[in-house]
Amino acid sequence: MTHAEPDDYPPSIQQKARSQFDLDGCKITRADLDRAVALARQDFPPEAIIRINTTRTSGGIATRIFGESVDVLLASVRQATLPGDPDYLDNFTMTISDSVLSPPPKADRYVAIFVEPQFVRVVVEGDDPGWVRGRIGGLRDIFVSTRVKCIMSPVKWTRLVIISCTVLTVVAISTLIIIEKISTLAFHHHRVTLLLILVLCLILNIALLVAGLAMKHRRRTELRLIGALKAKRDWSLYTLIATLIATLAILTVTIITALGTK
Repeated sequence: MTHAEPDDYPPSIQQKARSQFDLDGCKITRADLDRAVALARQDFPPEAIIRINTTRTSGGIATRIFGESVDVLLASVRQATLPGDPDYLDNFTMTISDSVLSPPPKADRYVAIFVEPQFVRVVVEGDDPGWVRGRIGGLRDIFVSTRVKCIMSPVKWTRLVIISCTVLTVVAISTLIIIEKISTLAFHHHRVTLLLILVLCLILNIALLVAGLAMKHRRRTELRLIGALKAKRDWSLYTLIATLIATLAILTVTIITALGTK
């Protein structure tokens, strides 16, 4: 059954122990999600309060679709009369907490899994610090195994781009000044080479910016719950890296040749 419901997740209860982690760049398959859900539900009593849902947004209106399990959730999405591909989900939420009737020491435990396009967030709370550490550690291991390699945080990548662009610009300008100071004749003789150096520096700067966009895409979380879908290898970043290396090599050889030719 598909219907919109208010955001009525159980509030974070007062706990002695709480742990949380955020990850980006996760490429989650149905098997990965099933393992995470099974681990999250482990040790909870049958009367535990479980909420599984996804949100579909159309025309600025968000509709939350609930299911008792992942299978029921997917079936509800397919049956929903909402725009968009029914076989595509980009967000998933599961929360599980002990029933108010559960006796100690099992009472007051809470696990939440949030899968969004920007990140995966897992929150674990409970009275027993050992249980919290074990549960958050197991869930983290599952999601870390789905994380793509060679990604950077936005802050680190921005710093790298700024430093690289600054260095390349300084190299280009310094080369012009050095050759002009050494010999005006050499400067005019190698003006084509100098122009090539400037063009190569510009290409490297542009490549770095494009690589930043590719890195941003790699940081996105993908949720693939339909078995027919297969993950496609993203070659864009590898192509950009190869372009950067080749261009930098040409730039280095060009500078050495320009400075070494009399």
